[in-house]
Amino acid sequence: MKNNLLATLKESEIRSYFTRKTYNKGTVIASADEECKYLNVVNSGEISLQTIFPSGHIVTIATLHKGDIFGEALIFASKNKYPITVFCSKDAEILSIDKRNILFLFNMNNRFLEMFLTMISNKLLHLNSKIRILSQNSIRKKLCIYLIDEFNKTNSLTIKIPSSKEILANVLNVPRPSLSRELMSMKDDKLTTYDKKTITILDIEKLEEELF
Repeated sequence: MKNNLLATLKESEIRSYFTRKTYNKGTVIASADEECKYLNVVNSGEISLQTIFPSGHIVTIATLHKGDIFGEALIFASKNKYPITVFCSKDAEILSIDKRNILFLFNMNNRFLEMFLTMISNKLLHLNSKIRILSQNSIRKKLCIYLIDEFNKTNSLTIKIPSSKEILANVLNVPRPSLSRELMSMKDDKLTTYDKKTITILDIEKLEEELF
């Protein structure tokens, strides 16, 4: 019930329309190019969304925890195949619902339909933000865009780092050592300061000027 979509349903409806599956750590839940047949909610544990290159190099795109969803943007797509690998990084329990039951709940529950559309819209906005970050031609500009977007979301100059600097490096699509060097450089330039869990913006106007 920590998930906004499931919060629109009664517990009895969740039990009726969702199936519960458990996965051991190290299990591949869905491989790249596999058909997406379910909308899935993480009920416990940890799930990693990964890109695996032919060389064997693995990049973690996102890490999902209790209440997070995957498959919602694919299940109604004309090409509904996973572009990434869904990997169980800690023992996990997943609640899944197929397209037929989703459509049934759309007809029966307007709040469920509205929350699903809100969730898809938010994901699209997040994707647009990601494209803006990746289109920048330097690590500093990528960091600036990321920090400004987070500031606009929270209205706070102190930005929480997602899980670790390695995850942040993956979000920005830059090498972890290069990210660390740029953070040190921005600290020297008195644009930001940072610790293990946060990055603090010292001058938002100067941060914006770095983009131009």
